[in-house]
Amino acid sequence: MRRDGKRSGEWTEGARRRVGQVTAALREAQARGEVVTSCEPEVVAHFLVASLEGAVLVSKLTRDPTVMEQCVNELGRYLALYEARSC
Repeated sequence: MRRDGKRSGEWTEGARRRVGQVTAALREAQARGEVVTSCEPEVVAHFLVASLEGAVLVSKLTRDPTVMEQCVNELGRYLALYEARSC
């Protein structure tokens, strides 16, 4: 990271943008009845973005793509908990 904090600021803006996009997508899915009303879109969005960012970092550090694959699979299982099921 550069001492002037520019890279950190760029990452922060990118993360905020991604959280905003995921939040909006979750809210839209709730409005369509595809996601349960108990889901808190912004909280879930922060968790998803943080999890994926962490998986990217660990995958790069360990040079092991299975870390990312496992994270994505587990996030899929997590998101299934919020899926509105038709009765």
